[in-house]
Amino acid sequence: MRESLSLTGLKTIFPFSLVVMLATMGMVTEAANPQVGELLGRWGRGPSYVVEMDGDLAFIGSGSNVLIAEVTDLEDLQIIGEVVLPGVVFGLSLEGGLLAVASGGGGHFINVSDPFQPAYLGFIEPPAFKRYSGVLLREGIAHFVGWQVFSIVDCRDPSDPVLVGGLGGIGSDRIVLDDNAYAYVPNPFSGIATIDVINPAFPTKVGVYPSSAEAAIALDDSYLYSAGGQGFSVIDYSVPAVLEQVGFLDMADVGSGMDIHGDRAYVAAGDDGFTVIDVSNPVAPVVSGSLASAGEGGYTIAVSGQKAVASDFDVIRVLDLTQPDIPIETDRLSMPGYSWSAAISGDLVLVGDYLQGLRVLDFSNPEEPFEVGFVGIQRYVVDVAVGGHLAVMANGVDGITIVDFAEPSAPQVIGALDTPGRAQKVAVSGGLALVADMDGGLRVIDISVPELPIEIGIYDPETDVVDVAVSGSFVFLAVTGVGIQSIDLSDSGNPVPASVIFPGASPQAIDVDGDLLVSAQDHDTGMLAVIDISEPWAMTPLGTWNSPISWDGGRMVGIGDGMAYLIGSGDTAHVFDLADPADPVEVLEIPGIRQRMDVYVSGRRVVFAEIDAGIALHFNISRRLFFDDFETGDMAAWSEVVQ
Repeated sequence: MRESLSLTGLKTIFPFSLVVMLATMGMVTEAANPQVGELLGRWGRGPSYVVEMDGDLAFIGSGSNVLIAEVTDLEDLQIIGEVVLPGVVFGLSLEGGLLAVASGGGGHFINVSDPFQPAYLGFIEPPAFKRYSGVLLREGIAHFVGWQVFSIVDCRDPSDPVLVGGLGGIGSDRIVLDDNAYAYVPNPFSGIATIDVINPAFPTKVGVYPSSAEAAIALDDSYLYSAGGQGFSVIDYSVPAVLEQVGFLDMADVGSGMDIHGDRAYVAAGDDGFTVIDVSNPVAPVVSGSLASAGEGGYTIAVSGQKAVASDFDVIRVLDLTQPDIPIETDRLSMPGYSWSAAISGDLVLVGDYLQGLRVLDFSNPEEPFEVGFVGIQRYVVDVAVGGHLAVMANGVDGITIVDFAEPSAPQVIGALDTPGRAQKVAVSGGLALVADMDGGLRVIDISVPELPIEIGIYDPETDVVDVAVSGSFVFLAVTGVGIQSIDLSDSGNPVPASVIFPGASPQAIDVDGDLLVSAQDHDTGMLAVIDISEPWAMTPLGTWNSPISWDGGRMVGIGDGMAYLIGSGDTAHVFDLADPADPVEVLEIPGIRQRMDVYVSGRRVVFAEIDAGIALHFNISRRLFFDDFETGDMAAWSEVVQ
């Protein structure tokens, strides 16, 4: 049995054509002075919230991607197809050669009759401010569910799906359908709703089974099975409007997935992994087997004959069910965790995976990015910075880790150093790593010999340092309750405070470019502040911008080439022209498909880390028209013909 199977080098099916749907589906919106920030490409892999099986094929949600795997050989899981979607994959349902996908971006339909060449067909948009998180296909009708939404979609022409009916106030993540056109939808607060869908245009709720914290649901010809905070229930649905519990089993922990095969229920049981329940006597179900978790906890499972594919959130496992009560893992595939931070180095994007380590992505062809290398570490990764062929990761209470990625396909951990506080952010300059160590202040670490990092300087403002940026021989700190401090690092072993400026609120994040510093902060005094740092001993406030949404607040910020990118409380990136730094002008809004955790600007490119939706690379919208010194009169970069 192999420990893991790498996806490196796998050609993504439709890696870019589906991504550009972000613009066509309103994912990019124009502001007062419209400019279009081109989406160059996306690497969408992430944790797995859903799996589905059909014979020897497994369909796996991985972030915003659908992976198609062949499991003919239980010991050799093979990825044979992949589709990138503009939304995290939460639900899958297969009928014939049609795959319906419920995602944060809506409902999608994919032709998988040739699993090696899946073909995207159509899209249905969810109601305003809603998202789909579960789906079930039956006879050309797709039933989508999500929080407070239930939609019925005619997809007999999947290239042009049509919403035909729906209900509000119903639903969460799962749905099952009996043979008499009754749908059963669990709700974590109100119980299991029975919905008559005989007439898809007019679905009607006909009953509610009172329960709470329902997380998983499954159905066979005789009984409905539910699992949640109250345990595992066997329910008689012979009278759909009046569900009646006939059996019960107390369970400590339940995930969000379950499947039935014969007289066994296979339940994703969170921290307890996976539980096998014998339901041959529905009045008295009993635990008959189990399998410990191999990742972040049992999340969901799909069974086909004597095999199953199970998701532990960040691990996909192939299970042999020849002995139904003794599931045996025969292969596994590691899934990425949370894309928490990112940095650019040439054609590479370095991704700090919060749960797992450092990923090296090749964006030389942005339309088809792929993971070229990975190194795992046993600590959380909250930030990453790059200097030459070294990546320095901030690891919270565990300090920093140094990785050499000179060979991108084989990055190596070569050094580490604990810090007394919580390493929150890191910047690299020359042979130094500058660490925002929260209650540990600023730590100056010599990494000129990366195998033996040495702390050589400290500056402690006696309150939390939440971010750090460097320009020349000066370091700039975002300090809670104090503001922005400039630190003279001419003598790296003796950091000297130069000046401080309070931009009206405690800064949450900062970034620098040339003579400008930008700060993201609370809403009350302006989410974006622009500061002149040309004289670090006397920083000068220039301009601010505030969101019209009173509850919004700045979380992340990046600057480059005269443009600033501000991320607020949600996932939207506000893009500003800083031609006049005293009056930053918002020129564009770019909503993300998931909450953005980081923004990194490098020249003409900007990258967003979108937690469980991977990485998005955009073209940096420069206010300059030329990049060959034309505006200065220098034509050295021009050809002789033009001159």
